[in-house]
Amino acid sequence: MKPVLSAEVAAAIADGRPVVAMESTIYSHLGLPSPANREALDRCSAAIRGGGCVPAVTAILDGVVRLGLTESEHERILGPARKVAERDIAVAVAQKWDFGATTVSAAVSIAAAGESAFLQLVALVVCIVVQNSLVMFRPILMRSLRIPL
Repeated sequence: MKPVLSAEVAAAIADGRPVVAMESTIYSHLGLPSPANREALDRCSAAIRGGGCVPAVTAILDGVVRLGLTESEHERILGPARKVAERDIAVAVAQKWDFGATTVSAAVSIAAAGESAFLQLVALVVCIVVQNSLVMFRPILMRSLRIPL
């Protein structure tokens, strides 16, 4: 699997800046209702940027594995979706799903495939939102890893 990187994510990786992979299921109709999903996406992205990192929402769009989305693509992930775990990525690509919302396992797999020689994984973030309020911004992995692929 070779994900398509957004221009911002590609530049960050090239410059050695930290990138935070984000699952997208929570932002789709499978996760939060509208408008809480938009607020969660905006607040999580802002918190990641505030920490000096580049947010990289993972998704399958039009059958293409994506690592990082443009602002204009955010609207696509806020609605109806099909859930994509790591085991489902190949099916979503082969069947050219319009929007596959990634779980944490898929986000980790896509992030790991996003760099050809090494991956510098700074943090995987899960934002949990309850009743329209961001209640937790929890780094799952706090240390930097260099993983040969």
